[in-house]
Amino acid sequence: MEIYVDSKNRTITFGSEEHNIGDSLLSFIEGFDPAKGFDPDDIGSEHPYIKYFQQDKTTLAKAQEWYALNVDVCLEEKVWLLEEPSPIEQLASWIYDADYNHSLNETVRIQYRAMEKAKGSYKFYEVYEVSEVLEVCYIEFMKMIEFGLRIRRCLNCNRYFAPKREGDIKYCDRIPQGKKRTCQQIGSIKTFQKKVAENPLLGEYNKIYCRFFARKRSDNDSIRITPEQFKTWAVQAKKTREKAIAEDWTIEQLETALVTALETIQSI
Repeated sequence: MEIYVDSKNRTITFGSEEHNIGDSLLSFIEGFDPAKGFDPDDIGSEHPYIKYFQQDKTTLAKAQEWYALNVDVCLEEKVWLLEEPSPIEQLASWIYDADYNHSLNETVRIQYRAMEKAKGSYKFYEVYEVSEVLEVCYIEFMKMIEFGLRIRRCLNCNRYFAPKREGDIKYCDRIPQGKKRTCQQIGSIKTFQKKVAENPLLGEYNKIYCRFFARKRSDNDSIRITPEQFKTWAVQAKKTREKAIAEDWTIEQLETALVTALETIQSI
């Protein structure tokens, strides 16, 4: 089977399915449990490693075990915080070790091919000829090393993920089973709830904000707020909130300031 790697956009394509580099490998290894062994049900039949490669459980278990260990040792963010050895030096030391040579030195064929991605749009792809999951794991793992991807565990679902931007990203963008929101959205709610618990002014601000927002949809002209009025108020309200927190206002002071600001805007 041929798989296509777009190094510029950091994607890998199986058949007609395009994935971000690292996503498929991370979702493959996250269910690794030495005591339980490999269970396809933990991965799902639509995972590209399972969908496109007919491999026995023993081979899949071997691939899952090797790369769960390799990712943890070479790519998890704590490794990048070390000045020495660097992740690449760490990886080289593992490859040098005879016990790991076989797992990390898969033989794969590669060619570079110009292809039409969309009508009138062309680009070069790295095209790999692969026949088993270990080879795919190897390619994706080495690309993660090449791109310097820093792996973290989501604070909500505890699964590995590669942040798509710089910064203190603590939550992934997956939707946990049985939930409607992403971990990132759930994390934002948890963070806000924690801040509200620590500072009642935020709770009061949020309550007034929601009350005024609801008035945009009111059929009662005497209390309805136009979208333009609300937008103007919201900008001012945010500044008022920050000032209230900085100067340690009372809840009553904040409420009065927010209500007065809206009344002023509506009177214009």
